[in-house]
Amino acid sequence: MNFDQKEYIEEVLSLIAAPRKVKKRIKEDLNQRINESKDDDVYYDVYSNMGKPDELAEEFNSNLESDINFYGVSIGLSRSYNRYEYKSKKTIFGLPLIHINTGGAYLNKKAKGIIAIGDISVGVVSIGGVSFGVFTVGGIGIGVFSIAGVAIGGLAVGGVAVGAYAFGAVAIGFVKVFGEVIHLFK
Repeated sequence: MNFDQKEYIEEVLSLIAAPRKVKKRIKEDLNQRINESKDDDVYYDVYSNMGKPDELAEEFNSNLESDINFYGVSIGLSRSYNRYEYKSKKTIFGLPLIHINTGGAYLNKKAKGIIAIGDISVGVVSIGGVSFGVFTVGGIGIGVFSIAGVAIGGLAVGGVAVGAYAFGAVAIGFVKVFGEVIHLFK
C-alpha cells in the first residue's frame, strides 16, 4: 500500500492518542523528517522507509505513555485504541442512514447520520459519549427526547436532567419534575 506524504502522516496521527498540541508537534517533526529524506533521495518512498502507519503510531503511543510530563484527562473518553467506522451507502437528505464512528483514546470521532453512533454523535437517533439529536442516548445527551447521565431536552431522563419534563436524581423541569424537587413553575 502506497501513501503520499500527507495521507501517511494523517493516518499516523489518527492512530496516536495524544492532545492536539502534541499531535501538531509530531506532524511538524514527521513532515520535516520526510522532507529532509526526500532531499537526499529523489525516489524516497514514505511507506517502505518509515514502516506501516500503525507500527509508527504504536511507537509514538508507547513513548507518550511513559512520558511523565504527559497528562491526559479521560473523563468520558474511551481508553481503547481500536478505531471503527461504518457509513451506510443509503442516504437521506444527504446524510447516511447509519453512521458509526468510534475513535478510541482521545480521538473523539464524530458520527453524523440519521442514526449516528460515535464518540460525538449528531443525528435523528443519536447514541454516543456526547450526543445531539431528536432521540439521544449517551453520557451527555441534548435532544427532544434524551436519556443520558446529563440529559437536556424536552423529555429528559438522567442522573442530572434539565427539560420541559425532567426525571432524575437532580431534575430541573419547566413543567414537571421527578427527583430532587426543584420547581421552576407550578
